[in-house]
Amino acid sequence: MSAITQRRKAIREILSQDPQPSLSDIPEHLRNELVYSAGESMPGYMPDSEPAFFATEREARGYARSLGSSRDYVAFVDCVPLSDVLA
Repeated sequence: MSAITQRRKAIREILSQDPQPSLSDIPEHLRNELVYSAGESMPGYMPDSEPAFFATEREARGYARSLGSSRDYVAFVDCVPLSDVLA
């Protein structure tokens, strides 16, 4: 198993236990790993709810697709460092 796969697996495990863990719960070597956020918002406005976080882009896109979209709301996927999410 590659080092990247191992880090993604560790992040997935952390996020599955607590979708909003505190920074102190994250091992230091994983804090700058990229995670993917997904949610929905109305264009031009702040999101109505907190986004969900995922270890892979594929998981985030699947979640965004499950939200669907309407004329007023748009699903989004973004990539951010884990430390920025938890700061």
